[in-house]
Amino acid sequence: MRYHELVGVFAGLEAESSTLKKADLLAGLLSRTPPDLLKPVVYMTTGNIFPPWMNREINVGDKTVISAIVMATGATKIQVQNLLREQGDLGSVATLLLTSRAQHTLFRQELTVAHVHQTFQKIAGMDGSGSQDAKISSVAELISNARPESARYIIRTALGQLRMGVGDGIMRDAISSAFTVNKEVVEKANAVLNDYGEVAVLASRGESELTDLKLRLFRPIKVMLYPKAEKVDDALASAGQPAQFEFKYDGFRTQIHKKGEEVRIYTRRLDDITFQFPDVVTAVRRGIRAREAIIDSETIGIDPATGRWVPFQNISQRIRRKYDIEKLVQTLPVETHVFDLLFLDGRSLLDMPLAERFRRVQDVVTPDPSDGIRVAEHLVTADPAQARAFYQTALDRGLEGIMVKNLQAGYKPGQRVGLGYKVKPETETLDLVIVGADWGEGRRTSWLSSFELAVVGPDGGFLPAGKMGTGMTDSDLTNLTETLKPDITRQHGKQVQLKPRMVVEVGYQEIQKSPTYASGFALRFPRLVRIRDDRKPEDADTLDRLKTIYAKQFSRGEKP
Repeated sequence: MRYHELVGVFAGLEAESSTLKKADLLAGLLSRTPPDLLKPVVYMTTGNIFPPWMNREINVGDKTVISAIVMATGATKIQVQNLLREQGDLGSVATLLLTSRAQHTLFRQELTVAHVHQTFQKIAGMDGSGSQDAKISSVAELISNARPESARYIIRTALGQLRMGVGDGIMRDAISSAFTVNKEVVEKANAVLNDYGEVAVLASRGESELTDLKLRLFRPIKVMLYPKAEKVDDALASAGQPAQFEFKYDGFRTQIHKKGEEVRIYTRRLDDITFQFPDVVTAVRRGIRAREAIIDSETIGIDPATGRWVPFQNISQRIRRKYDIEKLVQTLPVETHVFDLLFLDGRSLLDMPLAERFRRVQDVVTPDPSDGIRVAEHLVTADPAQARAFYQTALDRGLEGIMVKNLQAGYKPGQRVGLGYKVKPETETLDLVIVGADWGEGRRTSWLSSFELAVVGPDGGFLPAGKMGTGMTDSDLTNLTETLKPDITRQHGKQVQLKPRMVVEVGYQEIQKSPTYASGFALRFPRLVRIRDDRKPEDADTLDRLKTIYAKQFSRGEKP
């Protein structure tokens, strides 16, 4: 399959706003794609090269791409930068430059989907001395042989900016239509495999290939999510009676896979953090009485002096740290609270009711707190008074709140399906993506500040909804600047644009309508609550949630 055929579909998807028509376009593409190319086509259509569970990226920045365009087109760096200021997109710059090259077609070799995919895989694996030059050469080779319009999408793929609004729902519907497979079967298969590329391959062979799939150890899946309820009584009424109540710990979600003595730890983002948490590995080996298991849990920090739980922000540095691990184990210890079991000794438990899964949690977790792993504190009741008392106990102990779960519910990876709720007392915060910033002034000249915040739009893009300049200490600004500097894609004066990578939890006074920002809304006095290292950009709050919270303000008597 030639790459320009794929590009034709990309252009159609980008121009189409209807999700139904996007699914139809994609279904047509999948139905005519050779089986051996289904995985690359699925990955590349979603702007990736690898399946989600691998959590790997190409890791190419603007500077690399600019150098590759210069090498491939013969333009000067100044010319490329000037065109970038005009076009605002390096993909468009490459398209313009290739269009103006009269001799381009004489030397071009037709790109295939397989070659483009394999080249990007090789680029992602380049590391160490000479890797930067090798990346530039590889990207330049793709540009040199690309048709002008194809170059646009090659560069957007390289930069991780190929956003055409193809989310899981559209991909599910497309696979279902292309291969005449029930949508629910497709969705359930992806819940197990976390890989729509593999799901497409199996679906092409017939629906029977997608049934009775097992979870695979050391292939993390998306965790089940829970919407927020305002009151305990509301959550109990909606979740079903009786319901299971659990403490909501202020830690980070950990999905832990165990096979014999081998243990791997994954975050909600599917990052592998096994190296950073050898203490959790030891606790799992000692405290999980199972040959094979996948557990869902929360890992929370402990103050070594008092033994009390500490907020997530206190231990978030352990997730990112690559050195002094043993020292951090002593100074920033953690313990893991298990609340679900997804796989046990060769058997998937996803379809099993929570009540049965939790009984198995109690069976396999050794009740020894000194080992650093324990069963999450919980209560099963239909009594609103008991539920409210449990909630108050959680607050008195300094926790975020509680979880309220339907005892008959199966486990739905990656979904907020109304089978459980979280109840928290504070004003609703938002998880937003940083997409821009300004360099500071005065003593803050060397720091990024005034961070532009965005929600996830209907098409998967990011829509700005305000700027955050408060709630940050000097340490916060230093940390944010060091983390975000590699993500700067372009700069104009003091303003910079950033790759949408970092998620932050933000408090605010209120939400207002605003024509200034693409979301149509603006946060009034947004302030940093914490950096969410455990969230991916696509996990951030959506425009729909922003609208919902905006509407709620009026029911509380706040002015529109």
